Amino acid sequence: MTGQTPPTNGADLTDTTGRPAGPVAATIAATIAAAVEPRRVPLPSGPINLRDVGGYPTADGRTVRWRTLLRAGSLHGLDSRGRAVLAQIGLRTVVDLREDAEVTRAPDQLGRLAVEHRRIPVYTLPVTRQRTADDGAGGSASVGSFTATEAIRAASASGDLGSIYDHIVDHLGARLTAAVLALAAPDALPAIVHCSAGKDRTGLVIALVLDLVGVPAEVIAQDFALTSYFLRDEAAATVQRMSSWLSAEGTPLPPALLDSPPELILRSLARIRTSHGGTRAYLLAHGATGHALDRLVEALLVPADTPASRLERALERTSVPASPDLTAYTPTHTLIQISDTHIVREDELLHGKIDSYATLRTVLEQIEAAGTTIDALLLTGDLADSGDLAAYQRLRDLVEPVAARLGAPVLYAVGNHDSRGPFRAGLLGAEPTAEPYDHVHWIDDLRVIVLDTTRPGRHSGALSTAQLRWLADELATPAAAGTVLALHHPPVPSPISLVNALLLAEPEKLADVLAGSDVKILLAGHAHHSSAGAIGAVPVWVAGSSAYRAGTIGPTDRFTGLAGGEYTRVDVYPAGAVATAIPIADTEVIYDRNIEEMAKIASAYA
Repeated sequence: MTGQTPPTNGADLTDTTGRPAGPVAATIAATIAAAVEPRRVPLPSGPINLRDVGGYPTADGRTVRWRTLLRAGSLHGLDSRGRAVLAQIGLRTVVDLREDAEVTRAPDQLGRLAVEHRRIPVYTLPVTRQRTADDGAGGSASVGSFTATEAIRAASASGDLGSIYDHIVDHLGARLTAAVLALAAPDALPAIVHCSAGKDRTGLVIALVLDLVGVPAEVIAQDFALTSYFLRDEAAATVQRMSSWLSAEGTPLPPALLDSPPELILRSLARIRTSHGGTRAYLLAHGATGHALDRLVEALLVPADTPASRLERALERTSVPASPDLTAYTPTHTLIQISDTHIVREDELLHGKIDSYATLRTVLEQIEAAGTTIDALLLTGDLADSGDLAAYQRLRDLVEPVAARLGAPVLYAVGNHDSRGPFRAGLLGAEPTAEPYDHVHWIDDLRVIVLDTTRPGRHSGALSTAQLRWLADELATPAAAGTVLALHHPPVPSPISLVNALLLAEPEKLADVLAGSDVKILLAGHAHHSSAGAIGAVPVWVAGSSAYRAGTIGPTDRFTGLAGGEYTRVDVYPAGAVATAIPIADTEVIYDRNIEEMAKIASAYA
């Protein structure tokens, strides 16, 4: 991003004292709590104040990459488990801003991590400033060395950390710039920047980087203020440890010095804008090159809407649990889909061999015996093999009592083997009319829409313009728990040539209607084999038949019917739906573990 000009980040963001103006303070207060958890790096123990600075938006619509730049306090106490997490992140560089005495007391415990360890102490170097007219001749004048102890002593005496920050910004710019350039080196990222508490020196370096890439000042202030949250459980121990380090030199550590008020970092950024016009110019004035800064900007940012940026947003929502949670994926609704039952008259067998009534009875017995809460039974077409009224009555008499005991409604779809008139009369107890049977059923906040894709006298499927318009009107109002769409003819291809000749016609029209809707899954049948696909962005599940299955591994120009059927469990979640095929055949139980046993296994191997 050659020639990037950092945003001014608005003089309106601070009042005359350098404190955030009202709207900024409100923004920080409103968002800080929600910002904490995604930034935690799941180390079992070790570094204090360790967090990710990814996910922040920039003024030009881009985003800081997650798991690329971390900030922390001392890495002393980092154990093998923590090192394994950092290795998994791909850590390449550690920038340590501490002075020698701090490193001696608490050395970084990096073990065999293959990282570049850069020591760039901000303090304990001779500090110079440009001579003024009062100094006489030109050149520079020494203002002495400056140690962490002296900084804390000065802040303790004055009660003002701001003067320390001013001193660092005014006189230690070369050190801050060196730390930024360590991050800008080729292949330096992912990296950790740290000092002892991860607050002041680290806070300034991170603020410079975020300002350089274009993160707004109020967001930088929010990140800075997060230290108070990340240290709150560790503050007492940190004060005690650091006080013991300083006690030999007679320097107490006031607990207030671990606070991170956002006005501190806003004051420093404003000071840099006043003196140099902005962070980029400040870094260039202290030895950075434009090429190095541009390389860092490009390495840290992802564009606004690409697969990579969508991943960054997903990472923001993702955290690694300390232990496996066996209840993390609890469906909001569970449906049972049974398709292509092909029920015949009482004295008949399907194809002269299959008792389709008995297989359906087995399905219902399995469902009842399982004890799972079922929100609906969904039968997706080809319910009667020849559209016979007596077959529909047999089906109703078998299914409805089981559904009543389950407390679940039965939702029927029409298939190409069905006849609308007998279907309506035998299953619904309605007038035997020939109109398409399209309907909507609500299960709490979940909407189930059932479409009739049949074309009387033909085995292929289609949706009329009127049906598509009706569906579009229905989907115009989203359902709180989303929508499940059910129909008979699949809109996705099959490995069987004959099935492909009998699919839903013009599926692209249905795809246009579903685009951007709340449909979580489309359920179909017809093919007599289970398969998965998609229509646009909507997942499609084609359920196998409960009566018999189609062979799918042989030549595509053959259509082979095989004994054995199945049905489907459909679990609906807030973020989508999952369909699981269940074979009807009885199987030998190999193991049957309870929840406690499963938790032990998950904890050991997750």
